[in-house]
Amino acid sequence: MKKAELILGILILTGIALSVLHLPGGAMLLVLIIPVLSMMYLCLGFALLNGIPLRNENYKGLSTMRIVGSVLSGIVFSIALIGILFGWMMWPGASVMLLSSIAGLLIMLIVVLIKYFTKKDLFYRNMLIRIAVIGIPSLLLFADPSLAGKIKYGNNPELIQAIKEAEADPENEELWKKVDSIKGLRDRGYQQNNNR
Repeated sequence: MKKAELILGILILTGIALSVLHLPGGAMLLVLIIPVLSMMYLCLGFALLNGIPLRNENYKGLSTMRIVGSVLSGIVFSIALIGILFGWMMWPGASVMLLSSIAGLLIMLIVVLIKYFTKKDLFYRNMLIRIAVIGIPSLLLFADPSLAGKIKYGNNPELIQAIKEAEADPENEELWKKVDSIKGLRDRGYQQNNNR
């Protein structure tokens, strides 16, 4: 299961790289892979986070609190990943998911830090790594909703400004049409430059 988690993580990073480089397939890869990892955490979080293979029912050494904590952690990681996806794709609703997941991640961080410093268990070290890997992008995308636009469209300040204006008034369809038209002009210009 850890191999699957690592492979999905590498595919997510590949999707982000493709998206930043404006190469085809980046957004599609993210939209396909992030929900798969999210569902793994949601449905199999107790086994994945505890390092228990699915074909083995070796839960006897785990306390009830650790299993409950793993299930709740899987739910928080799942929500955070979907929030990251929504934030990166600049879809509405990202801030709500990111805020709720950051609250959960903060509670998890406090509990895991206390447990790690008292027990020095490998489980808690791995949890700290996961909290950092998922929590930092969640926090950054929540703190600056236009961060994804700045990363993806850093060389087009007009588009970034249009995205900021549209995010400030998300119900204004004219602002979103402006964003779409600037994206279209930019994409056509990008294709024309590549065809020369």
